[in-house]
Amino acid sequence: KSKGLDYREMIPALKSYAAAVVIVGENSHELYSAISGEIECHIAEDFKSAIRLGATLARDAGALILSPASASYDSFKNYEERGNEFKKQVLKTRIL
Repeated sequence: KSKGLDYREMIPALKSYAAAVVIVGENSHELYSAISGEIECHIAEDFKSAIRLGATLARDAGALILSPASASYDSFKNYEERGNEFKKQVLKTRIL
């Protein structure tokens, strides 16, 4: 869910530390609009698809990081549930 943040403030850090960004959630288009001209961006249909695409993109980079830019109450009850689901899906993709 959007918190009304200026997502463009993330661009310097993303350019320095990320090879690509996979966005998912109800405000994905807002985030995509803010950063897509500056770094490779993809919008995923759901969390599981985001992790599969992220795993594919991360193969060369060597890491897949969950870095929420917004609350995910549209999909998870809290950050612990989101983190546990991330771990579960990453282990299924066998990128570790």
